[in-house]
Amino acid sequence: MKHASLSSPGQSTGFRPQRLALLTWAVAWPVITLLLEILQPFVGHWPMPLRSLLLSALMVVVLSLVLMPRLTRRLDGWLRGEPISIHPNFTSTTTSQKNITS
Repeated sequence: MKHASLSSPGQSTGFRPQRLALLTWAVAWPVITLLLEILQPFVGHWPMPLRSLLLSALMVVVLSLVLMPRLTRRLDGWLRGEPISIHPNFTSTTTSQKNITS
């Protein structure tokens, strides 16, 4: 029977942990802000522990099931420390000219 091993962030994915942490924070902050704004009229009178329980549950679902899978696929190269291009179909003029003249 295989057991999940404990590994440091990015060890199995090849992602740089600092970049993954930055991406997670950059996504979590606006999600938290938006959820707080949306939920305030409905749960503003609730005790803080209940509000934070609801907020954290919603944030984890949105991040782990919706946003982070898409963003980590889209930013895979950057997360691994590879150079990124502005546009996925971008080719330099030099490369295109070499292919035409060859």
